[in-house]
Amino acid sequence: MKTNIKFFAILIFVLITTANLFASFIKDGTLQGRSDGNNVIISWQSDNEANLKNYIIERRANGNGDFISIAIINTKGNNYFYQFIDESAFKTTVTMYQYRIKIVETNGNINYSAIITVAHNVSSVKRTWGSLKAMFR
Repeated sequence: MKTNIKFFAILIFVLITTANLFASFIKDGTLQGRSDGNNVIISWQSDNEANLKNYIIERRANGNGDFISIAIINTKGNNYFYQFIDESAFKTTVTMYQYRIKIVETNGNINYSAIITVAHNVSSVKRTWGSLKAMFR
């Protein structure tokens, strides 16, 4: 009986400690995504970036398939407000994207943020104009 209580106490401690470590990289409630009609903007605020190497922004279209890496964001420091603008979102006819942040620690451990969904409707005129501009850059 004493062994079971000790085991459960240790298990609860490990679960709470692990949850606190993950939660400490991105402040709760700050990960957001929105469309401005041209691009998708992903933002979040860091909490404690000790032992954090970088953030990798990942995206998938329409909630299907695997996430693909679209950007690597270097750390800036504790309590920093990050903003990533996905300028490639206007080039497709996709109307919904899902994003998550891959959190890479200096020791190689990897964690993932929650998945956020962003509705993104770009008119065909903007998409065509954007493609034409890209050809002449």
